[in-house]
Amino acid sequence: MLIPEESIKEYKNAAQIRKAYVKATKDFHPA
Repeated sequence: MLIPEESIKEYKNAAQIRKAYVKATKDFHPA
């Protein structure tokens, strides 16, 4: 199955946003 270039860009962008969000929430709520 081939994935369109745009979908790959969106997926990578979403992954980066999710990582940044997790990092931010960890900073706000240290375990």
